[in-house]
Amino acid sequence: MLLLFFFAGFPSVGKSTLLTNLAGVYSEVAAYEFTTLTTVPGVIRYKGAKIQLLDLPGIIEGAKDGKGRGRQVIAGVVVNFSPHYTFLN
Repeated sequence: MLLLFFFAGFPSVGKSTLLTNLAGVYSEVAAYEFTTLTTVPGVIRYKGAKIQLLDLPGIIEGAKDGKGRGRQVIAGVVVNFSPHYTFLN
């Protein structure tokens, strides 16, 4: 069984830190917004299930109108996946 979860949210709310702590992969963390510019994948295994985690670039107000990389992030997720999701705020 393969499950997919992605972390989407505003910049600097801990998405990269969560991925690093759960999956043991390096997702850059810094004291400024938009450290994550591309999707960073990680995988954990739990009770025989393979769970893919994706750290997405931060989404800002106005993303649907093209601010930041919001349209690219949202479109990529919607087109490619039927995900479960966690929105960190």
